[in-house]
Amino acid sequence: MPALPPRPLLDLLSGASAILVATHEKPDADALGSTLALGVALRRLGKQVQIACADPVPQRYRFLPHWEEMTAEPQPAPLLVLVDAGDLSRLGALEAVGRQCPQVAVIDHHPDARLVATAAYLDETAAASALLVYRVIQGLLQPVTPDLATCLYAGLAGDTGYFTYQNTDAEAFAVAAELVAAGANPYETHHHSSAQLSLPALRLRGRALLGATTRRDGRLVYAVLRSEDFAATEAREEDTDGVVDLLRALEGAEICALFKQAGEATWRVSLRSRRLDVGRVAREFRGGGHAVASGCEVFGSEESVVGQVLGRLEALLEEQT
Repeated sequence: MPALPPRPLLDLLSGASAILVATHEKPDADALGSTLALGVALRRLGKQVQIACADPVPQRYRFLPHWEEMTAEPQPAPLLVLVDAGDLSRLGALEAVGRQCPQVAVIDHHPDARLVATAAYLDETAAASALLVYRVIQGLLQPVTPDLATCLYAGLAGDTGYFTYQNTDAEAFAVAAELVAAGANPYETHHHSSAQLSLPALRLRGRALLGATTRRDGRLVYAVLRSEDFAATEAREEDTDGVVDLLRALEGAEICALFKQAGEATWRVSLRSRRLDVGRVAREFRGGGHAVASGCEVFGSEESVVGQVLGRLEALLEEQT
């Protein structure tokens, strides 16, 4: 069970009158759900709150209550609360705004949180940042209304793979039950965020799976999505969500990697494993995440980037033989 929120964090939130609540670029369900829930709860305490992210809310998450209140152009505030990220660089285009905030609080469950903050609630044993935000809202004595429950449940379900990943524990199920009792709808959450795809997203998955390649007798599987794949299918980068998890379904695969071209010489890499610490490899390339689910951005030619990353992943497999 995650530790209760530290009193200095609760005092900081209670005492601030104007707050910028922000999350990392390219947000996932946990980032969005946690940030929205905390921001709305703080507003209900009578505070002036901006809820921010550098990138637009992906279409699949636009069922979340209050999603349209998230801005990509916030102003600096006396207090910045960084949610589901442990470093200002994770804010992307909003990093400069974040650095203008005199005080910073961090709520995060990633093991690579590096920011020295005024107050922090860090717990890498928590299945999702949504669990930590849930505890913060309780610590602020705010009711978890159906809209907040929906946001928090989406974050928790997203980061546990709808309660199938290795991080799913008794606490995740217990809080999920509390959120459903408070008004979250598991069917609607899964339907909107995961169970339906656009035609471009479906076609993009086909290209990734057709091009999937294995190494080390199938222990390592990877796929590459190039600019021409996105152009041919009319897909966007947000349509790659979940593709790497399809690769993980390959029998015998211990490590999966998806390379997504984001520019002429820019590649975003998603890494997954069953038990090995691929997060360590991601950090070698200035990325981060969890031991079994992480990512990084690598610059160079396709041959160079794919070769470097696969080389490190193969070395990780070698350590286990």
